[in-house]
Amino acid sequence: QLDLAVTDAKSFVAAVRVGAQPLYREVDAYELYDGQATADGVRKALDDIASKAESSDVLLVYLSGHGEQVDNDYYFITQDFRMPASDDDAAIDDAIKKQGLSGGDLVTHLGKIGAKNGFLFLDTCHAGAIRLDTGPARINQESGRYILVASQSIQEALDRFDGKNGVFAYAVL
Repeated sequence: QLDLAVTDAKSFVAAVRVGAQPLYREVDAYELYDGQATADGVRKALDDIASKAESSDVLLVYLSGHGEQVDNDYYFITQDFRMPASDDDAAIDDAIKKQGLSGGDLVTHLGKIGAKNGFLFLDTCHAGAIRLDTGPARINQESGRYILVASQSIQEALDRFDGKNGVFAYAVL
C-alpha cells in the first residue's frame, strides 16, 4: 500500500480539468483507483480510449503506484498483484512478469491510441527502466509522445513530500 498514490492521481486529474478549461471543450478522464486499477482494467481503459480518440486529441496518462525492474524490463504493479508464497527473488520476479503490466505491453496499448500528441507520466519506482524504442508502437521517435518518470531505472520514487502529494506529483502539479 502506498500512502499517496490515489491522492496524487486525483490531484493530477483535478489540475488537468482546471488547466484544460480555457483550451479544450471537454476532458474525458478514465480514473481507475484501488480495486479498479488492475492490469486488465488499465488495458481495457487504454483500449477504450483507442476506440474513441481522434488525431486532434491530446492524451495524458498518469500511472501512480508500484513499479519494478525485472531483467532490464519495467513493470507497473497493479492493484491485483499477489506476492508469491515464497520470498525467493526468482519467485517474486516470476510473479511480477506474469502479473505486472510490462512496459512493452503498456507501450503497445499506447501505440493503438490515435491521438497525435500524448504524455505518459510514470509515478513509480524504477520507471526509468521503461523501454520506448521497441516494437511498432515506438513512442520516442518523432511521434508527438513524451514521457516523464519519477525515478531512474535503479531508483525508488519518493512517496511523500508536503503531506498532500508525493515528490513527483508535487513537481508535476
